[in-house]
Amino acid sequence: MISVIIPLYNAIGFVEKAINSVLLLNEVLELLVVDDGSTDGSYELALELSQKEKRIILLSHKNRENRGAAASRNLGVEYASYPFIAFLDADDTYYLNRFLEPILLLKNNPSIDACFGIVEIKYLDSGNSKLFGSLNIDDSTSILTYLLQGGYFHTNSVTVRKKFFKEIGLFDQSCWPHEDSELWIRMAAMGKLKSICEKNPIASYTIHGNNLSKVASIRSKRKMWSMVYKKVFRLPIGFRNRSLILRQLVKIWLKTWLFVYK
Repeated sequence: MISVIIPLYNAIGFVEKAINSVLLLNEVLELLVVDDGSTDGSYELALELSQKEKRIILLSHKNRENRGAAASRNLGVEYASYPFIAFLDADDTYYLNRFLEPILLLKNNPSIDACFGIVEIKYLDSGNSKLFGSLNIDDSTSILTYLLQGGYFHTNSVTVRKKFFKEIGLFDQSCWPHEDSELWIRMAAMGKLKSICEKNPIASYTIHGNNLSKVASIRSKRKMWSMVYKKVFRLPIGFRNRSLILRQLVKIWLKTWLFVYK
């Protein structure tokens, strides 16, 4: 029923736990691990695990190049065999309830294109945690407004119909490191999204030293909002949502001007 995609880059200390958390779930019929040019032994470990478990399919880019998480997820989507797609970062885990509600929701409601839930953010250094991603919003227009105001839900909690994914386009690599935010905005504008009702987290997101380096720059934010304007602004999203896109563009251009001329 479900294809899970794990982009893998130098996560030797985490990836086996991530893979095992997926394999515990009977709803997952294939796990596509997409190596992104790992140099720390992660690829070899994933290869060893794939030889023991037939559900694991190990992929890599041509010449085992490093092309980024967006390209790796896109490659996984291209090879996915099943109607529902989900993602997991290589240093995170799924919980046993990961697909209990999402699959029922999508199977029983053909008009819903994707859904998302709560993740548990774990701070590895301090040992603290918090919940993130709960929304009491039912319609995609309101979810779109939430996203255009800077809202976010985590990639680990998203379940998407493969057909919808292919219709609207995949992750936009030019929007790094905001390619997920740009895609969720596009999904909310072009389809129907829903927050699941499950009040418990369905996955974890681990924050540690190696993933704190992806600091968003003014240039990357400008690129993302420019792509949102290009792809979404002329869709039937309503006056308020168009105004929010313009507001974000003005804000980022003002920041650019102040940065250049300060």
